[in-house]
Amino acid sequence: MRCSTFSAFLILAPFLPSASANDRDGRTVHQFNAWTSAVAHVQVAQRWWFTPEVHWRRAGGFGHHLQEGLLLASEYRTGRWSLQPGYAYWRSHPYGRFRTPAMQREHRTWAQLGYQHPLGNWRMDHRLRCEQRFLERHLAQPEGPVSQGHKYVGRLRYRARVIAPLNGRSGKAGEWQAILQKETMMRFGDDTFNGAFDQIRPAVQLGYRPWEHLQITAGYQLQYLVRGNGIDEEFDHTLMVGAFWRLPLSEARKGEPK
Repeated sequence: MRCSTFSAFLILAPFLPSASANDRDGRTVHQFNAWTSAVAHVQVAQRWWFTPEVHWRRAGGFGHHLQEGLLLASEYRTGRWSLQPGYAYWRSHPYGRFRTPAMQREHRTWAQLGYQHPLGNWRMDHRLRCEQRFLERHLAQPEGPVSQGHKYVGRLRYRARVIAPLNGRSGKAGEWQAILQKETMMRFGDDTFNGAFDQIRPAVQLGYRPWEHLQITAGYQLQYLVRGNGIDEEFDHTLMVGAFWRLPLSEARKGEPK
């Protein structure tokens, strides 16, 4: 348990650059957002899963559009390891103090390596994802913003997560969980971005399983971003609510015609 507690502390400990934006005459803003998501894990073969996701983010609490996303991924699992290619379409709206000129569309692909293992009485998983992002850019003009097409930007992101059961119903209806995680992202291939550090996302959530194959989560995430000029920084305090379905092969086949 001592090892589990230490690992959880490492995940939750904030990781911020040693020199803040304020030390370099940058601007700092704190904003309050909301993030809802729905995810399904559908087993289609012995080792293959299909994962669609829908995400809806709001700025200023729930007051303004922030981002909508549709993600589609296939995943190959063997033992504790998994491999996942995926595609996402995102729409990001102008929001907050550091507003973009117009809504930004993004096409994204990724390759991901996953690993999970026990950690005492807890569970821990790791996710290393390399993204190929194609971001729409706009040029501000007196008559309005003009699209400059899509520009390639690469991003590497690593997430570590600890799941601590809070009662004795692991994997069964009625299970409660505490979920601790932290994700760090580094950017590359973007000549308009000063530096490599992109953002970090520590989060703590509470999970409940009303049915065996459905989990509901709610919690808080701090999203710390460095803006493109390398000196402005943004702290997004985010309320997160999610629903996660897991449909193994035996359950998926119940609906097939006989």
